[in-house]
Amino acid sequence: MKLPVPSFIDRPVPYFVLFLCILLFACFWPFNFSQLNLVDWEPGGGLRFTPPATAYTTVSPAKLATLRTWTIILDAKTIPPLKQARILSYAVGDRQYNFFVEQLFDDLLVRIRTGNDLRSRELHVARLFDPSHERRFQLAIVYNGQEVSLYLDGERKDSYRIGTISFDTWNASLPLVFGSKPDGTFPWRGILHSLSVFDRAVIPNTSNGIVPPVANNAVLYYSFDEMNGKMVVDQGSGTPSPLILPTDFIPCRRTILQSPRDYWPDPRQPFLRDIIANIIIYLPIGYLLSSSIAHTKPTFRNAVLTVLAGFAISLSIESVQAFLPTRYSSSVDLGMNTLGTGLGVLVQRTSWTETILRKLNIAFRQSVR
Repeated sequence: MKLPVPSFIDRPVPYFVLFLCILLFACFWPFNFSQLNLVDWEPGGGLRFTPPATAYTTVSPAKLATLRTWTIILDAKTIPPLKQARILSYAVGDRQYNFFVEQLFDDLLVRIRTGNDLRSRELHVARLFDPSHERRFQLAIVYNGQEVSLYLDGERKDSYRIGTISFDTWNASLPLVFGSKPDGTFPWRGILHSLSVFDRAVIPNTSNGIVPPVANNAVLYYSFDEMNGKMVVDQGSGTPSPLILPTDFIPCRRTILQSPRDYWPDPRQPFLRDIIANIIIYLPIGYLLSSSIAHTKPTFRNAVLTVLAGFAISLSIESVQAFLPTRYSSSVDLGMNTLGTGLGVLVQRTSWTETILRKLNIAFRQSVR
């Protein structure tokens, strides 16, 4: 005895509408377009970042781009769970940056622009963080005009002889951003205690660690122990660049449809799984749309219209997701969603569904008008 024909074959339109509603709900949940910026002052000192959270300068610290030798000292604590996260950026994106400090799960990465065409140098500390424990660290990045060195708690961990940096490639108009990338993605979980930048190479003493910076000796200095409302004062010399702590999570810069080059993932990320998921999710969109549009006469024009409709749906969703702190707007997702729609059209046009249904002993008949 054969079973009745599934209703989505006879009546694809209501099933397409239902699936689209489910897709929109899943993509926009939890609908936190007005999410609070979760930056809090620690009672014992420091500024705690709990994703989604960010802080950034309202006045670009142009004085940093004029230095020819420098030392950057960051006093911070990272809090598990560990993941890829941006601690500090002097940037507006991964193609427009001067330097940034990033946590790669249990590793620490520092990248500094050294020339045109995205030429940069990376300094790396492996296995710095413990997945089960908080880790406070004092990081010093020292450039003496020829060599850049990385010190952790006063101990030299990495160095690179790069010669003279082409500082004319540095952009003095870029902001400083803490706790996430400038577009709000890759949020960091941790506590900041201070950041200082000196106009000279300061070599830490390994016997007593990094000496806490003194405000009047630094070009730029933030002390996150002040608990001063929604602003952190720059106590360094020169034109001050105060940090603001927005009440709502409003990134320094939103990015719609990030390029793959802007966020190409660490190999440990489940990137392939995300690609496969985006293709599979849009297969029903392509199948049901194709069944609806080409209900009477399947033509190449109808197939193209179906793929374009899937592209438009994905583009709309990805654009809106740029305004959600828990979502990403990705050009890769747009491409994979469109590919999934095209595969759904192929499945519908090649009668694979009918073959599968017959093998499952489910009766199939032509669509009822």
